[in-house]
Amino acid sequence: MGAVASNSYECLLSYCCQETGDIELTVVVRSCLMNTVHNYGNRKHVFRLETAHGSAYLFETDTEDVMLDWIRAIKRCIVVDNEEVE
Repeated sequence: MGAVASNSYECLLSYCCQETGDIELTVVVRSCLMNTVHNYGNRKHVFRLETAHGSAYLFETDTEDVMLDWIRAIKRCIVVDNEEVE
């Protein structure tokens, strides 16, 4: 899927193309909202991320464990980012 990184400026979620490694999408996740999505067609292990600017993204993983790992990683990034702001 991508990588979660936090620096002294922003907490970012980046999606990289598996074939080229190029970054295709970067999302600022400061103050974002996340929740799991149930009954999204025939897709399993989907979560939704909504940014403070109102953009929403759906992410699908292969397993529930991977989905929960992503959610935890993003939440940890947000906590670190918020602590740096205060």
